[in-house]
Amino acid sequence: MRGRVLLLVLAAPLLAHSDGGGPGPILHEFVPEDPGARAGVIGAEARTGQNPAAIRVGSEIVAEPEDPAQPEGDEPTYSADDQGANVGRRHDRFSPDDDTLLESQLDYAEAFDPAIAPFKRLSAFDAVRPDFTLGVGRSTLEEVPVVGSSAATPDRDLFWGSVVVDLAPGEPTPIPSVAPDARILSYRATPGVEVHFLRDSADNFFVTARHRGSARLVFLTDAPAAYFGAELPADRRAADLPQGLLVSVPGNVSASALRVAGSLGLSARSSLREILSRLAGHFRAYEESSSPPTGFGNLYENLALGGKGVCRHRAYAFMVTANALGVPTRFVMNEAHAFVESFLPDTGWLRIDLGGAARGLSVHNAAQRMRHEPRRADELPQPEAYRRQYSLLRGQGVTGAPRIGAPGPTGAPQVGGQPMGPGQAGAVVRQPGARSEPGQASALPAVDPTSIGPRTGPSLQPSFTVVDQGDRRPRRGASMHVEGRVLDRSGPLSGAHVQVFLSRDGHTMLRWLGTLVTGPDGRWAGEVLVPPDVDTGPYHVVAVTPGDTGHAASMSAP
Repeated sequence: MRGRVLLLVLAAPLLAHSDGGGPGPILHEFVPEDPGARAGVIGAEARTGQNPAAIRVGSEIVAEPEDPAQPEGDEPTYSADDQGANVGRRHDRFSPDDDTLLESQLDYAEAFDPAIAPFKRLSAFDAVRPDFTLGVGRSTLEEVPVVGSSAATPDRDLFWGSVVVDLAPGEPTPIPSVAPDARILSYRATPGVEVHFLRDSADNFFVTARHRGSARLVFLTDAPAAYFGAELPADRRAADLPQGLLVSVPGNVSASALRVAGSLGLSARSSLREILSRLAGHFRAYEESSSPPTGFGNLYENLALGGKGVCRHRAYAFMVTANALGVPTRFVMNEAHAFVESFLPDTGWLRIDLGGAARGLSVHNAAQRMRHEPRRADELPQPEAYRRQYSLLRGQGVTGAPRIGAPGPTGAPQVGGQPMGPGQAGAVVRQPGARSEPGQASALPAVDPTSIGPRTGPSLQPSFTVVDQGDRRPRRGASMHVEGRVLDRSGPLSGAHVQVFLSRDGHTMLRWLGTLVTGPDGRWAGEVLVPPDVDTGPYHVVAVTPGDTGHAASMSAP
């Protein structure tokens, strides 16, 4: 049957009462999705040379990227050759400077879905040199195993990575990562070459292959959810941390750093919570300035106490000071931003943003990606200067892909070089800010079906959404099988997201049941939950494809 499927929702039958006259057991009980149980891989076990079909992130389905072998638009190529200023360049040394004036505009290339802009890890440093520069403590690379897609666990967040790499035999090629202790679950390369993943002591990631030339690498990676936000320990100290992680700070640098720490009321006896909170509050209160800070001592001391600086100055001074106090901390940077990550007992690494990014951030290669949102709020101090200057990059404006309909603050980031204004058409196809759990009538789904008509345009191919089958007599609170197809003029449409609804009249969307994704043959199928509180009676199953930058949205027809 083409179009909508008509079904009759029945009440779940009651079992006979027990002898005591009490109610019988409930056959189907609606259990809302646990927002913490976010890990989910859809498809067969995958490891080397192939990926699963999709991942589940909260209530969203994110299909495996199908990017072309060659870079698109402003997408960078990551290369072992670090000459030049391309955004795929990785640095092996950081030297501080005193240019504390904020950049007016910077470019950032997104590599992950969900998007983490501007926080991809491209160059991480875990060593402090006697000349006050930063480097990598141990450049020897160790192999990162490909653990398989079945290794996904609910306490880790899943991401697709998609990059173009310039490979050469025997030359490690840097790639971005989402976290220092990220894992590689599976990968697929085009052309189909075998690659090996590597990391150094600062957890910079690399790939090697026998192949020479350009390749598209699509990989499934995950990271501890606590890296993006965690509770600070109440009464733990640096002595509670693993000794192997401690950074050896040269004596001359340590003397300067301990003077700075003393000026801030900190010492090696301070608790980890106090050290991280005070340092974060101090550096987040910094302001940009056309005149560099002076009068406090050497360049490090001027940057650490002068109250002036952008992201790299804040992160550099934080890293040196924290390590001198015994808190393992790394300086992390990419083409557009710098931040730090500190190690906590029982938690692991924690990403700490200090603000100070450019007034305008042009985020490239981010269209159609959802935005990663940490499970736990940032509990470090947020001075007014930090909130005013940089809140848009912490999630209120964008961390990779925009919220459709979100306010567009002054200096808002951009996607694809175009400013991201409220409700910009074509910017994304999903709306993370309007997720709903199955069966919630008051929450909007990822796309409003009533707005489908105007989304067609001369540059968009039409799509056709079909419902082929659905259980004819499902019961409230029970799962229901639904399936169908999505096509365009060329045939089956792979990787399309399909929203499934219950409707009384076939036109008004009463209840959202879930989201499914089409396979290579354009077919979608799965189990959705019939809400336990809907009235019994006849309903239509309606399927909606939101569309994307190449295809118009469509809705199943009678």
